[in-house]
Formats: sequence, structure tokens, C-alpha cells
Amino acid sequence: MINFYKTRLCFNVCYFTNFFWRLVMKVRIRIMMLLGLIGAVLCFYITANPLTAHAMAAPKQVLKSATEYDYPPFSVVTDGQADGFSVELLQAVANEMGLTIEFKVDHWATIKAELEDGQLDVLPLVGYSAERDQYFDFTVPYIVMRGNIFVRQDDTKITSEADLYGKEIIVMKGDNAQDYAESMHFTDNLILVDTYAEAFSLLSSGSHDAVLAQSLVGQKLINDLNIENIEAVTRLSDDGVERVKVSLSGFEQKFCFAVKEGDKELLAALNEGLAIVSENGTYEALYIKWFPFLVDPKPDYTQIAIYFLSALVAVFVVLLLFSFIMIRKEVKRQTAKLENNLFRNTIMFNVMNQDYSSVTDRLDYVLNELIKMTGSEFGYIYLFDEATNQLTLNSWSKGVMSACLVAEKKTVYQLDSVGIWGEVIRQRKPLIINDFSKPDPLKKGYPQGHVKLDKWMGVPVFADSHIVATVGLANRPIDYDENDIYQVTALMSGVWNMIEKSKYRDELEIEKNKYLSTLVSIGDGVLVVDLNERIELINKVCAEMTGWTEAEAKGMYYQEVLRLSHEDPNYEIIDPVSTVLKSGLPYEISNHAILTARDGQCYLLEDSASPINNQYHEMLGVVLVFRDVTQKRAQSRQIEYLSFHDALTGLYNRRFFEAEMGRLDTPRNYPLTIIMADLNGLKLTNDAFGHHHGDVLLKQTATLFRTCLRADDIAARWGGDEFVILMPQTTADEAQKIVDRMNQGCSQLETGNGILSIAFGWDTKTDHSMNLEAVFKNAEEYMYKRKMSESQGVRGLTIKTIMNTLYEKSPREESHSHRVKDLAVKIATALHFSPHRIDDIATLGLLHDIGKIIVSGDILEKPQRLTEAEYNEIKKHPAIGYRMLTATNEFANIAKGVLSHHERWDGTGYPSGIKGDDIPIESRIITIADAYDAMTASRPYRKNGLSVEKAKQVLIDCAGTQFDPHIVAILIKEEII
Repeated sequence: MINFYKTRLCFNVCYFTNFFWRLVMKVRIRIMMLLGLIGAVLCFYITANPLTAHAMAAPKQVLKSATEYDYPPFSVVTDGQADGFSVELLQAVANEMGLTIEFKVDHWATIKAELEDGQLDVLPLVGYSAERDQYFDFTVPYIVMRGNIFVRQDDTKITSEADLYGKEIIVMKGDNAQDYAESMHFTDNLILVDTYAEAFSLLSSGSHDAVLAQSLVGQKLINDLNIENIEAVTRLSDDGVERVKVSLSGFEQKFCFAVKEGDKELLAALNEGLAIVSENGTYEALYIKWFPFLVDPKPDYTQIAIYFLSALVAVFVVLLLFSFIMIRKEVKRQTAKLENNLFRNTIMFNVMNQDYSSVTDRLDYVLNELIKMTGSEFGYIYLFDEATNQLTLNSWSKGVMSACLVAEKKTVYQLDSVGIWGEVIRQRKPLIINDFSKPDPLKKGYPQGHVKLDKWMGVPVFADSHIVATVGLANRPIDYDENDIYQVTALMSGVWNMIEKSKYRDELEIEKNKYLSTLVSIGDGVLVVDLNERIELINKVCAEMTGWTEAEAKGMYYQEVLRLSHEDPNYEIIDPVSTVLKSGLPYEISNHAILTARDGQCYLLEDSASPINNQYHEMLGVVLVFRDVTQKRAQSRQIEYLSFHDALTGLYNRRFFEAEMGRLDTPRNYPLTIIMADLNGLKLTNDAFGHHHGDVLLKQTATLFRTCLRADDIAARWGGDEFVILMPQTTADEAQKIVDRMNQGCSQLETGNGILSIAFGWDTKTDHSMNLEAVFKNAEEYMYKRKMSESQGVRGLTIKTIMNTLYEKSPREESHSHRVKDLAVKIATALHFSPHRIDDIATLGLLHDIGKIIVSGDILEKPQRLTEAEYNEIKKHPAIGYRMLTATNEFANIAKGVLSHHERWDGTGYPSGIKGDDIPIESRIITIADAYDAMTASRPYRKNGLSVEKAKQVLIDCAGTQFDPHIVAILIKEEII
């Protein structure tokens, strides 16, 4: 687009130097038009004849064509319709060949694609190239543009193309001049610049040797930049009289009509039509109309004379005078229009090539240039928001604020509060008032101090059918007209389109950076592959998983980095990248994909690959997003395992067992036996040694089942200390043998502190008439019967095991227990207890501290004073002992004595705080015996105990508070101690 505006500016440079000749040529055309009036009259007569009209009414073939929005003068848009040299030339060719052309206006990429697929028949403006010749057929060229060599005037070293070798040559980046220079191998000292203005400035300042550019571009820049020391390289013409510019033979562009490949009939018609319009003068007339600055300034005086003499014909004198007046007005109007077009293109060129810090600055520049172009004194640009009907002042002309003496200057207005200048928005069209002093009902009056307006013009600015701004210009010396509206509308439309494109470009860049940052920073691995299967990008996660850094991976073949395989070696994995490249559709990676990293580490993957498409849905590459699910898969398998297994023992759980009962309850599995199992004394073990020891017994039970059961047998933990076994094709006798084997296995297991004893019960379903639930219930009842007979003995053994463990932990506790037992028996005898109660007192004396099994040996043997926390731990042992003993029938009768042996007569003891006779007498006896032994025996915290007399005195002193006074009195009276 920038090159286009440069070319257009160069086309207009010659206008002023050729003004007179264009005037003469315009006169020539008008005279020809007048002569054509006679022909028109004759045509009217002929067409008025019915027979003739019928003959001429034959239908014409209608061809579809299109042109670009703005490629002047070849392609322009006038009043919304396609126009320009190439458009009118194609229309003229079509008329000559009896064809009808329907034009539309659209973007170059769109109309090019529509011609390729046959939606259009012909395009009027296509530059010939070998690449395009593969898709289109071209007519003969109707215009050719060439380039020249520009040097400093004092430089005589370069006079032809051959002299350019070894010289420092300046060209603009991306221009045809660069292609030409590279094709000619002028690349040793080729200087690339961003603009030709920069190129000519460098050459003028003495830098480098030459500039290669199109002739019109170079001449225009020399004039605009006021460069006096640069000229085009010339040679003598063939006649040896004039000097002509040296044209570069390989630097040219040929414009043709283009049709779809293979449309030979239409191509022949167009070539024939071009030949006709070239011969009949139509081409020349269009060339003069659209390229007035290229017309040879040397007039053809003979031809002028002929037409001048023809104008003397009396019949056309009046018409000639009238036409001459109209021609002058038209020339003047066209001159002003061309000047404004030139000015407008200059503004557009500057808007495109200059940097602005904001939209406001860009519009400020445009407004000031509009004021210059129209010759106005004042101007403004208000931005408009259709959603809120709010006008916001963006730009105003220099001096308007100082000239405006309104007290409170506003910059924001509501549409319904403004006067006539808001009509351009309300009526959605431009307005001109060339006498602002005349009354108008739409005016709302000046605010006091407002600048005086004589003439005013307002133009709305549209974007996608919405008004986005309004431009106002005022106080021009001459009247505003439609040409001013056209110029302002065209300029503002182009500027606003440029602003929107710039905004869209900025937003697109932001979006691109945002999405790129997202891809790079997400927790999944990301790998981007181009159409050549080479890596363009990997993020940090992908680099960590594959073992390749981003710098190493970029440009590598993706399969060298992304080594995928199936987790089952017997299967091959489907390559997701290759699949998307072939199909163009998203593809989800198999759940069985394994990525092998550079160091050999493997990862299980999941997720998907997707194509990367442009706005035309053309695939540019593939993005692969994946995550490591190795841990997730392991967790999933663990969850699946736990859903059917007991977490502690590893056996099946109740849910799985119940499902298997239904599945295996079929005749082929009869006889089907169910064994119920329950651990004896598990609660007692838990209370005595902690749940950890109880868990050990449960795990050992599971180990026993795995050892003794068969492969098809199903063992499950039913709940707590209960287990159940399902045995297909097993008789009751076979079940008995397996139970005996498991009982034998119990005795061989090393159980530590606990005793592993299991009560078993079983029953067998032998045919389909039996209910399996009833069989289960029978097995459970049988198990409970056996448990009643087995568990008491086990619990008694467990109690003995507990005491032995306590004695091992604290040997002092064993001698203490025996001394307490002996003293307690003496007291009970003095109280005349029955032999049976005396036996219970003896047992109570031995077991009164059984609850200390839970207390750490460090606390029991601590030589220092106990902390509060340690003392609270000691105070738990009566309740613990009580729970252990109540679990057995054998010792349940002494459990309360254990619970209360630390209660005090006054109610300040523990754990219940009971007092007096509420304390069992057995506990009161043990309390005195325990206290006496504690006072007289050595302790970790005291090497020597008290004497008997001192201990007796403590008992006497504490009688009635800590001890039962009656028992203390008997103890002293009977001289038991």
C-alpha cells in the first residue's frame, strides 16, 4: 500500500507542468463529443425504427468482474462504484465485443481467489508473472512501467546498466528494484533502505553511487525534497537530437486483463477488443483522461488546426461556445479535484509513514491538514459513541481555543443538546451551510463569546455503518461544495480504516503474546510443529519431560524429541502429529501412550493434538498439548484396588465379597462353602498393647489365609475382627481340613505381645434349592458357638501375657504387686472375709496395676519428679485396667476394684471422684496396701523407703481423708504391720 501511494504521488507531479496541454486535449475531446451529437441523432432515428430496435435488442453475454478498493488511477471507487483506467478500459473492450460487464469492489486476495475458482470471469488489473500464469490466462499487456538509474549530477562514472557492477547501489526493501538488482547480481554493495526518500537523501548527501527506482517515483521525490544535485542517467535518442532516460531492461511491470486458466474464447475476445479500442481512439482518450501527467507535452498543431476549423462550422457555433464554457468549468473543477487528490494522498502517505503516540495525535495532524486542503479557518473532530449518544472533542484547530471566549468551555456533549452541527449525526449525512447568518430552525444559537461562523461544513465518519466521529470545517473564503465533502469523506474513511487496522494489529499482537505466554507457562507440555515436521516451539514442561532444551529442540524433526510408544509392547502407538498433519482434524492421544525422555525415563501421557489454522482455514502446523499422568494412573489403579480390597490386610473387602457371592452362586460351583472367622481377644490386645499390635494380628490372619487357602478361594475382611471365606466346589469335610490347617498355622506364627486365636464356623450349599444367605447365617452362628468356648481361655492367656509384658517393662512392678497382694490378704483376713473373697483380693492385689501396660517404661522408671503430662498419663491406668478385665469372664468380678483403687475417702481421688462407702471395700483395702508399699519400698525417685513406724503414722494421719479410717484402725490394732 505504501508503494502504491508513492506511485500515485509520482503520477500527479507532472500535472501542473502539463496543465495547458491537458486543457487543449480536453477541448479536443469535447469537440469530438459535439461531432458525436450528430451521430447520436442518427442513432436515435435508427433505433426509433421498430425493425432496427429489434435487431439491436439481441441479448448480450453478462460477465462478472471485480476490482480492488483503491489502486488509483488504475482502480478507484467513485460514489461506491468501481472506476479507474483499467475498469473503463475493460468496459470499453466489452462494449466493442457485445459483452456486458458487472463490476463489484472487494479486496485483492478475495477477487483473485474468486477468479481462480470461477466465481468471476475476468479481472481488469493483474500484473503478469510466471507464477500467476499457472492459474490465469493473460491478454496482451495494455501498459508497462519501467525503472531508471539516478546519480549525482557531477558523477560521470555511471552511464548504463553495465557501469553498476561494483558500485554502491541503493534500493528500497521489498521493491521491484531490489528484485531487479538481485537478478542482475548487483548484490556486492547493495544498500537496502526503508523508503526512497531516505535513498535519495543519502545519495544527495554524497553517500553511495546510485539509486534504482521507477522513473516517476524518482522524479517526484527529487521535486518534493528540493534535491538539485541528482538526475536520471540519460542517453542520446536514436535521432541524435534529444537525450532520453536510460530504462532498466529487466525492471518493468506489465498490466493485463486476466481470465481463468483455459477460457480461450473469452481471452481471444478480449485481445480482439483491445486491438479495436487501440485503433479507434478509445484507448488514447482513456489514457489522456487517467494519465494526464504522462501525455506528451508537445502538442499536435496540425490536429488542433483541423478541429479548430471544424469548430467554425456554423451549425455548431452556439454549441461550441457553450461547450467551451463548460469545458473551462470542468477543467477548473478537475484541476481542483486533482490538487485535492494529490494533497489527500500526501496526507495519507504521511499518516501511514509517521509515528504517532496516540489516535488523538494522528487525528490532530489530519485535522490541520484538512484545514490546509480546504482553506478553512477553523476545524474540529468529535468522537461519537452511538451507545451513549455522547460527543467527545478530540481535535481542534490551532487558535480556535484562544479565539473562543466562552466562559465554560465544554469538551463532552450529549447529542440531543447540540444544535445544527449535530445534524450530520442525526441525519447521518454531510451538511454544508455557506451563509451561516441566515436563520435556521435547527440552530440553537451561539454561546456568548463563541467564534463567529460564516461558512460551515460537517461530515460524519462511518465505520461498519456506525458513526464513529464527525468532522467540522468553517470560515473558508469561498463556498464549500460537493467536492469538499468527497475529499473530506474519502480522507477520513481512509484514515479511520487505518486507525482501525492499527488498533486491530495492536490487539492481535497483544492476543498473540497472551496466548504465547499461556502456551509457554501452562502446567502441561506444549510442542508446536510446522508443516515440514520441524519443531518451532516447546515450553518448559515439555523440555523437562523430553530432556531437550528449547534451543536444542527448535528445528529438530519432532519424532527425535517426542519419542512415543504404546505401554503394551505388542501394540504400536498412533502418531498424533502425523495424524493431524494428514487429516487436518484434532486427535486425542491414546491413554496408553508412553513418552521416553532423552535420559530413558518414561512418562504415561494423555491429551490431544490440534491443527493451527490461519484465517483462511489453511493449516500452518500442529500444536501438541500433553501431561504426565504416570502418578495419576498409579493413583487411579490404587483407588481401583482399594475399592475392592481392605486397606489394612490387603484381602478383598465386603463389597467385593458380596458381589462374588452372587456371581459364584451357580450349580457348577456346588458344593459352595462359606467359612466365617473371628479373632479371639482382639479388643483386649488393642486395649493392652494398642491398636498397632491388634493390626499386626489382623495382618497375620490375612497372611495365614493366603498361605492356607487355594487359588480359587476368596477371602475377605467382613468388618472389625471378622473375616469370611468363599470356597467354590468345596465340601464341608474339605472345609474342616482347611480350618484345621489354619488353626495349626496360628500356633506357628510369631505374634509378639498378642495371641492369635481364631474362631471358625462354616456351612455348605450343595444344591440350588438352598439359600446362600441362609448358608452364610448358619456359618456365622456356628462360628459364634465355637467362639464362646474358645475365647475365654484365650483372654485369660492374654491377661497373663499382659502382666508378663508389664513385668518385663518394669521388674519393680512384679515385686510391688506381690507385696500389695500379701498385705491386702492380711487385711481381708482381719476383716473376716470369706475364703472366696480373700482369693479375689489376692488376684486384685496382683492385677491392680495391669493398666500400666500402656504407660511408657521411661515414665514408670523415671527418677525425677513427674511432669503434669506424665502424671496424667499415669492416672489413666485404673480405667485401662478396668476395660481389660471386663473383657474376660474370669476377671470381670475384680474389674471394679481395679477401677477404684486410687479413689480417696474424702472424694478427691481418681478416676471417678467417689468417696466413703461408695468406694468398693476391695478398692479401699488395695489403696491402703498400695500406699504402704509405696512408702516403705525403694522407688526410682527415692532410694530408701520410710520406716514402718513413719509409714504407720502417715496412715493414721491420713485416715478419714485419703484412707478408710475403720480399715486403718484394724490395721493398727491387729498389728498387721
